[in-house]
Amino acid sequence: MWMFEIRDKEGLNPVRLKSAYNFKVSRALNSPGQASFTIDLNDEASIESNLREGRSQLYIYRNKVLYWSGKVMVVDRYFDVSSQRAEVLALGWLWMFEKRFVGKNEDVTYTATDAGQILWDLINDSQFEYGGYIGIEEGTITPSINLTVTYTRQKIKEAIDDLVEQAGIDFEVTPDKALNVYYPKGSDRSSSVILKYPGNIQTLRVVKDATVVANNILGLGRGYGSQELTSQVSDVGSIGVFDLYEDIISFKDIVNQTLLDNMTNHRLRLYKSSRLTIDVTIHGDSSEQVQLDDYNLGDTIRVITDQPNFTLNQTFRIFEISITIGDNGQETVKLILGLV
Repeated sequence: MWMFEIRDKEGLNPVRLKSAYNFKVSRALNSPGQASFTIDLNDEASIESNLREGRSQLYIYRNKVLYWSGKVMVVDRYFDVSSQRAEVLALGWLWMFEKRFVGKNEDVTYTATDAGQILWDLINDSQFEYGGYIGIEEGTITPSINLTVTYTRQKIKEAIDDLVEQAGIDFEVTPDKALNVYYPKGSDRSSSVILKYPGNIQTLRVVKDATVVANNILGLGRGYGSQELTSQVSDVGSIGVFDLYEDIISFKDIVNQTLLDNMTNHRLRLYKSSRLTIDVTIHGDSSEQVQLDDYNLGDTIRVITDQPNFTLNQTFRIFEISITIGDNGQETVKLILGLV
């Protein structure tokens, strides 16, 4: 069912990892995702020319369909009298843009430009630099909101994260390296994908976290001193419930007061309440079993439980899908869910 394959820096000369174990792969919304495995160092596939940190590529197939790909970044070789092994970590292609910048030598400005198009330009322009080509191609870019932004020496991944927040878009770099932008990504599957504890949920964790609360926020836009754009917002109801929690947030790429006001208000809406996170491991033996193909990142599903002193029957959005693959190909699926 699953097949892991190592390739060289150019994505050629594939070597199948037949004897590796502890396979894990994780995909996350608007994030690179990651994969890992362990391999004995007496396995011929573990030779150093195959496992080159920062150069080798990892491709993962499920039912002969490419499920995930990325670059090997960490190779941890361990030796003792009983075993010699390597633990390998690969990160998705998007991680590369944590190490790339926009506006390095001069400001880069986009005026009334679609957010998805800005996102593609940031990625594509970086690929024209020496050593910058990754092979990411333009896929489907769904029109969203026009933005006016200026970038000065900013990490591309941070700029992309800002676009996601400013325009409400989602995106992915597919395993075959196509950039798709959605507005937003996902479908409502709350009537067909229903997770219950007890039932098809093996373990359920419900976390309510008030450390993220901010109910009086100062947003800072472009400029300095008296020329700096600012936006101040607060929520009296939240202050009454939680007391005063303040934050100052920098949006230095924003040059428009209306957009800065919108962004600061958006942050207030996100953080005026405590964060609810649902961590679910799906039970593979239930009569109400949910299949991995039944849902995807961004989808909305329903979670139900009725326990002493705690009841839950609510829809949540899928933000992360993590899979542990056993020695016989069995899948343990863990979902990270949050409010829509």
